Amino acid sequence: MLEWGSLSFIDHAPVSVWIASSVIAALVLIVLERKDWLDFKSRRYYPVSLAALLVIWVGITAYAYFFDNLPRNPGSSAVASALQSQLEATQKERDAARQERNAALRALQPQAAQPGAPVLAPPTPSGPVTADDPNEYPPLTRERQRALVNELVQSKDILGTVPIYRAAAHNEAYNYRTGLLQLFDRAGVPVEAGDAPSGGPDQTGVMVAIADLNNPSPAAKKILEIFTVTGMRPKVIQNKRTGDYYVFIGPRPL
Repeated sequence: MLEWGSLSFIDHAPVSVWIASSVIAALVLIVLERKDWLDFKSRRYYPVSLAALLVIWVGITAYAYFFDNLPRNPGSSAVASALQSQLEATQKERDAARQERNAALRALQPQAAQPGAPVLAPPTPSGPVTADDPNEYPPLTRERQRALVNELVQSKDILGTVPIYRAAAHNEAYNYRTGLLQLFDRAGVPVEAGDAPSGGPDQTGVMVAIADLNNPSPAAKKILEIFTVTGMRPKVIQNKRTGDYYVFIGPRPL
């Protein structure tokens, strides 16, 4: 029972430990069977033999637990290899996201005002947007959620409190905004939620309303950049409410 318990405690004991422990158990049985004969030879033979075997057994168990059960070279273990592969993949994704973000920043630089059209417009993102249905909200996939939270965490100091409004009387806009609010909460970015009337049939999907289209604030540019690089397909509209900017979730595109 002690042998079984020790090997179960070690969990993945090597074969050599199983063999050595079984040999010790057999020798202990022999000593127990030969107690009378050992006492006849000397009264010290029996207790000394039994004690020596128990000490050897404890040593084998301790060796297996503290040495053989631990990886000697963590870099070559399967777990370490998997972690290294995951780290390399994450670094590649981060580098690709930084390239898209830099491209978005260059595209968001203020330009000369054009008569009859707003100056600021979000860049066309590359990647998952092409696979999305344009008549639906950009799906909050697990990859997009993770990317959005990561971008928000890195931009908390710039964004401050983000107003997120939804088109009144539209349940789908309310549900979609609820998903965004959860992501902002996970990133630790405070939000101000509310309702707002829609400005027309073209105001659908995810929008960023900016007060000064020719000279957006750093926070407005940052939230537009975040939504662009994460494939949220944001539209830029004129801010008709108080404040510098706000995120507006309109009805689902028709």
